[in-house]
Order: sequence, then C-alpha cells, then structure tokens
Amino acid sequence: MGPLLLHEIILLSESFIKVIDLYIDEPTLVWLLKFGCADIRIITDRDNPYLTDKFRDVLEKAIQGGRKIEVRSVNTAHAHDRIWITRNHAWGFSNSIKELKNRGKTSLVFYLDKETRKGIEEEFEFVWQDAEPM
Repeated sequence: MGPLLLHEIILLSESFIKVIDLYIDEPTLVWLLKFGCADIRIITDRDNPYLTDKFRDVLEKAIQGGRKIEVRSVNTAHAHDRIWITRNHAWGFSNSIKELKNRGKTSLVFYLDKETRKGIEEEFEFVWQDAEPM
C-alpha cells in the first residue's frame, strides 16, 4: 500500500513538490525523480546519514540532465515533521518517507486542509531561505 499511496500523491503534485524529510535517502530520491514532477525542492537534516556520495551523484546527474531539483539542509531545530506540499494539496507523514515507501515501520499519512497547507508552505519558504544548498 505504501508505494501506491506515494505514487498517487505524486500524480497530484502537478507542477511542483516541496518535501521536508530529515532522513531522505538515495532510493527515495531516485523514486521521486522517476515519478516526480517538473520542480522538486527538498529540505533535509544537515546531519542526515543518508546523504551519501551515491545520493549526491544521483542529484548531480539529475541536475545535469535538466531536472529542476534542489536539496537544502537545515539544523533539526528548524524542522521535524515529514511533509509533502503540492500546488493544491499537502500531506504529513509520521515517519520518514523511506519507511512508507519501503514498507518499513507502520506509518500514518494524513491529509492537511488548505489553510494548514498554506501555513506550512509559508514556513517551508521561510526555512528554505536559511537552509544550506547541497
């Protein structure tokens, strides 16, 4: 059920998806690039142990291939929840997206109403400005 749900969310992403996931990993990045939309922005933890050379290689190849994707890192004090934001929708996740995608830990996925989505997107943009580009 996990990968199907995420695929459905990505199909609703329209022109962009903004992701907050402090522990995003390389397989999830590949998956987002495979099914993702035109513009992908990701905020992750500065000390995310999954930001490996392989992760960076996949990111660089995607950018060189013309994909519009950017990953920035923050101190964990700036973010905790895992969120996907699209033009008209937003979802929260109780665990890292990789757990849901890989059917790891039991995870809660919750839809956020439009007012909450707007507030979270404003917060995303605020944090994005201070986040360090990779």
